[in-house]
Amino acid sequence: MHSQAQLLKRILHNKNINQADLARLLSVSPSTICKVLKGERLLGARKSLEAARLLGIAMELFFQ
Repeated sequence: MHSQAQLLKRILHNKNINQADLARLLSVSPSTICKVLKGERLLGARKSLEAARLLGIAMELFFQ
């Protein structure tokens, strides 16, 4: 699994946010978030920045 997927899963769990909520916050489809969490795709730079801001984490964490 990609580290972005692991990171997002951990953050969503810790902040009690579900996939549908994250999809709504980022204005993406729930299937996109599902694929990201499965490690099948990555969030683009813009959506990663937006997610980091909304989730209160450092953007750099998405690119480790």
